[in-house]
Amino acid sequence: MVSLLSNPRFRRYCLLVSPPRSLRAKFFIFFAATLTCIYVTSIFLPYALTSHQLFALATRASRAPGICPPRTWAAGKWVSKPPPTHRTGFNASSDAYEFLGLQGCASTREVFWHLAADNDKLWDRFPGVASWKWLPPSHCQIRDLDPEAVVKDLVEHGGWFLIDDSVTENHFLSLSCLLYAHVCATPNYIENQYWDRAWPQNLYMEPSSPLVRKLNFPPGFDIASTPLVTFRRVDLLLEPSRLDNLYQSLHPDSGHVNETCTTFRRPRTSKVSPLLCRIATMPRWSSARGVTGRHRAKRWRPG
Repeated sequence: MVSLLSNPRFRRYCLLVSPPRSLRAKFFIFFAATLTCIYVTSIFLPYALTSHQLFALATRASRAPGICPPRTWAAGKWVSKPPPTHRTGFNASSDAYEFLGLQGCASTREVFWHLAADNDKLWDRFPGVASWKWLPPSHCQIRDLDPEAVVKDLVEHGGWFLIDDSVTENHFLSLSCLLYAHVCATPNYIENQYWDRAWPQNLYMEPSSPLVRKLNFPPGFDIASTPLVTFRRVDLLLEPSRLDNLYQSLHPDSGHVNETCTTFRRPRTSKVSPLLCRIATMPRWSSARGVTGRHRAKRWRPG
């Protein structure tokens, strides 16, 4: 062993494989290794991953599902937070956007009524009404809403079909406000505010959104005709005749309803039959999560 170490040729090879001792040598090796990694990555990574895939990797962590059952979520509390603006003078209904921290809303049906900004007697509620947030229990794993991640999920993993009364319509409008930079809505109720509220309302991908270049659109997806979210205003999930029958079966001795009388006195009742509800959630419609998970709806226009 001693004779081997004394061999000049062997000692020369040992110098090549032995770790560097000086700080300058270590820095040089680290710098060279970093440049090599960057060079190899720039050559092979574009062939391995497309820009859509890179965007998917960047947002995959944000799509991890939260864990918070409804009862646990309801056990939270309201806590104060700084208002979105330091302005104090609320002078017009359109000021609601700034006071609520919104850029705007894509939906155009009774926007300021939904935002409770159509009555000047209630304007003094701002900005106080926007100075609170709901805080769920600490063991709820809920991430903050990310508009880009929501749009990506709606495009790549299936849209939503919302069906219910004015409360759900408020949810639809809120969603159109939160996703305002990336979606557009139909019908345009500014053109005619008297269009029927029962008509389907849709959110579509906004062609000018910067996300268009990053999303991985599924086969058959058309920005101009495939809705991300569809809302159908339905105040009754059963037809009036079936509700009358249900009331009669529960209260057979009641004098309010009989075979020739109904509980519904209004000449018009906003309703959709269960059959239409089933049709609306078929694959040709923007789907509810867990119903179809597919997009096949055509853009709806009034008239």
